[in-house]
Amino acid sequence: MQSNEEVLRLFNDFEHGGFASPDLIFNEKNAGLLAEEITKMNSGFVSISNLMAADKALGSKLDRRPEPTAEDIATKLEKKMRKDYLDSIAPQSTLGQEKTNQQKADENKKIANEKEYKTLISQIEHEISHYIVGHASGVTDYARTESGRKTLRGIRDSHDRSTIVGAKQALAAIRAVKSKL
Repeated sequence: MQSNEEVLRLFNDFEHGGFASPDLIFNEKNAGLLAEEITKMNSGFVSISNLMAADKALGSKLDRRPEPTAEDIATKLEKKMRKDYLDSIAPQSTLGQEKTNQQKADENKKIANEKEYKTLISQIEHEISHYIVGHASGVTDYARTESGRKTLRGIRDSHDRSTIVGAKQALAAIRAVKSKL
C-alpha cells in the first residue's frame, strides 16, 4: 500500500516533470479519473508510467486545454515581435556594457601577463644554456663553460621568479653577471 505523501509526490512529478500530456488540466475531476483508471488497470499502484498510461487511455474524458487558434498564435507572435522591437530601440545600459568590457580587458591582461612571464622564463634559460666560453685554439672550453653556467644558475636560483617582476630582475642579474664572466 502506498502512502498518501508518495501518491501526491508522484502526481506532482507527473504534472511538473513533463510526463503528462501538455494540454492536460490538473484539477480534482482529472485526478479522480486518473486514480480510478489506475485502480482498474494496475490494482491501485500509482507510478509515473501508470499515470501516463491512464492519461493516454482516458483521452478526451479528461479536461484539456483547447488548442490555440491561428489568431491566438498570430497575436502572441505579434506581441513578441513588438516587445523585441521596443527592446532593440531602448537605450542600452552602459553599466552592463562597461562590466563586459572590463571583464574582457582583465582577461586579455591576464593572458598577456602569462605570455610575458613564460617569455621571461624562456629567456633566462636561453641565457644560461647558450653561455659558451671559447678557448684560444678555437674550440669550446668545457670546464670554464660549465663553471660559468653553474654561476649563472646560482644567480637564477637566488631570485624569486614566481612573478613577472622577479623574473625580470633575475634576467637582468644573469645578463649583468654574464657580461662580466
